[in-house]
Parts: sequence; C-alpha cells; structure tokens
Amino acid sequence: AHTGAQQPGMTGQVKEGVLLRWGELGVRVEGGRVRFRPILLDPAEFLAEPREWAPFGERIDLEPGTLGFTYCGVPVVYHLEDGESWTEVRRSDGSRVRSGDRLSAAESSALFSRSGAVARIDVGVSREALLF
Repeated sequence: AHTGAQQPGMTGQVKEGVLLRWGELGVRVEGGRVRFRPILLDPAEFLAEPREWAPFGERIDLEPGTLGFTYCGVPVVYHLEDGESWTEVRRSDGSRVRSGDRLSAAESSALFSRSGAVARIDVGVSREALLF
C-alpha cells in the first residue's frame, strides 16, 4: 500500500545521540548567540599525543590536551586549561577576537549562515569546570 512521500532522515536514536553529544561538548545557543561551556566532558577525551586533523581538507595540528570537532562547518578546537575558560574566533580575514564563553551575535549569525567569515574557533576549557 502507498504510505505517502518518504524522505530519508535520521532515526530517533541517531538524533538523540547527536543532541546528547552537543550537550556533552557544552555547545548551546542562547539568545541567538553560540556558547561553549562544556562540563560533561571526560578529560580522557582530550588527546594525549599530537595528531593531524583535516576537517574539510584544511590541515590542523592538534596538540596534546586538545579535542577537535566541527560545528556549522567550522573547526572548533577545545584546549584543556588549568586557568579560566576563553573563546577565540579566527576570522577568514586573518583577524582574531578573544572573549569569554560565547560568540557575539554577529559571529554567531556568520557561523549559522555558513558564510565563511568564521574560519575557526578555539576554546579554552577550564579543567576545574569539568565534572569528571
């Protein structure tokens, strides 16, 4: 029997896994601004040895104590720190902007639109903030 139009997509279990991982990584959108505040990450997830990573063909050398993932097509590198948390946005024009744990509204909008204005995001993750 005909069941109507069917489109491939994620199953509920896959969606749940993706959303759970964003929660573990501490990626949130609040008031249209992206915030990075991981607390559920296990420090053992951060690299123990250097590793080359090539998301979208761009080579990034990850150092020990880092963890890389992509968000809205932009590489994000977490750096495990003993001090305060921080966020640094690397723009495609080569400039860098450092702030607290969230992006500005303009940077978030550029990230969501995948305009290419945001080339990379680095985040300092305070070891003390992690629950493990």
